[in-house]
This record gives sequence, structure tokens and C-alpha cells, in this order.
Amino acid sequence: MIFSSPDKNFTRGYELFRVQKYGAAQDFFNRAIAEYGNENNTQKSEAQYYAAMCAVELFHLESENLVYQFVSRNTESPMVNNAYFRLAGYFYKNKNYPKAITYYKKIDRYLLSADEISEYYFNKGYSYYIGNDFEEARIAFFEIKDIDTRYSAPALYYYSHI
Repeated sequence: MIFSSPDKNFTRGYELFRVQKYGAAQDFFNRAIAEYGNENNTQKSEAQYYAAMCAVELFHLESENLVYQFVSRNTESPMVNNAYFRLAGYFYKNKNYPKAITYYKKIDRYLLSADEISEYYFNKGYSYYIGNDFEEARIAFFEIKDIDTRYSAPALYYYSHI
């Protein structure tokens, strides 16, 4: 079964995704999605997720739309939170702080790893800081200023500045 065409394309796409070959991986995920057709299964859902994440990693303009399509089709997927997290990071890196805040608000912070939590609070706080919402920025920086992460020193700096 694993060697059937959609599963083979998915597997190859996943292998490429793991080694950060996002362009090639996205092609394989899109082939798998097309071959799954109208089926609604876990593998198709994962292929949609990874195709969207490839677009995010490649800074494609359609990233937001692909993530939105994935989330709307798979509202119960455990990958929804991570999709929002990575899309928020995409907008943060592109210095579109209002959009980053929009997606950071959709994230359930209790589902993030320890490393992601510190990135979440710092990026969210900095986005608020740039938008002159100092109260929200202060709250976000407070959460990580005393924790030993790579974001602690800059969070403490901005917290102190506010």
C-alpha cells in the first residue's frame, strides 16, 4: 500500500521536506494531493499541511492562502496550531507585524514546545512593540524575560525600555 502512487509521492515529499528541499517537496506533496482526489483521509490532510509549510518556508505569496485552505478543510487536525505558528513567523520575518499579531492570537500556546514558547512570546511582544501597543508588548516580554532562552536578553531589554 505504501508504494501506491499518492503514498509514494507523499513519502518522497516528506523526505525532501526533512532535508529542507522545500521546492521539490512541494511538487511531490501537490502530486499526492491531486492523486488523492476527493478522498478525505489523514494522508491527504498531511500532504496539504506540508505543501502549505513548503510555501511558508519558501516565502511564497500564496502562503497565507494555502494555510487558510488547510485550516478550513482540516479544522480538527492537530497540525492547525503549528500551521498558524509558522505562518505568524512568516509574517514576522517579512516585517508585516499586524498580520503576525493576527496569527499569533490564533495560536494555543499550551500546544507549543519550550523553544517555540519563547519564540512565540518574543515575536508577539516585538510585533506589539513596533505597533506601539506597549501594554500588550510588556505582557508578552514579561513571560520570557526571566527564562533562560536566546530570547531572554532581548525580551528583558524591551521590557525594561517599556
